[in-house]
Amino acid sequence: MEKYAQMAAAAAAEPDPWTALRGYLTALCRMQAADRGLADLLASDAFPDAAIDAARDNARRDVVRTIRRAQHAGALRADFAPQDILIILMANAGLIHRAGAHAPESSARLIALLLDGLQAAAATSAPPPPPESELLTVMRGETLAEQPPGVQDKAAADGPRGG
Repeated sequence: MEKYAQMAAAAAAEPDPWTALRGYLTALCRMQAADRGLADLLASDAFPDAAIDAARDNARRDVVRTIRRAQHAGALRADFAPQDILIILMANAGLIHRAGAHAPESSARLIALLLDGLQAAAATSAPPPPPESELLTVMRGETLAEQPPGVQDKAAADGPRGG
């Protein structure tokens, strides 16, 4: 986890914000692919530990700063949220677990494709990020409700269909 926090600090110190974010995400996903235990640790909160929590908090501050700089520079899509980092890590962790010996190459391809789509110039409309509370629930290994809050209520309010 210390290396994870160091990578986030290095990204925050990199003068070019897109280079910073691109380098951070690429290195982070490469690190995940090289160490499957770390892949789970980065995408999970199921291992409570004060040192891990402190490293995560420090890294989060640096990453949020890097995200904001990249957005301000017009390099990163405006709707990218800090929660999207966790979504990327979760996707990469799932890929790593399924790709076996091909995990490093598959992970590198995934992050390259994702980074191309994260550039402001490539942005199209996207749904909003999930609430951070939902991601924290998933990180703890808990299951979310089948439907997001309000979905069932809206369907009921619309009345029966096809009648």
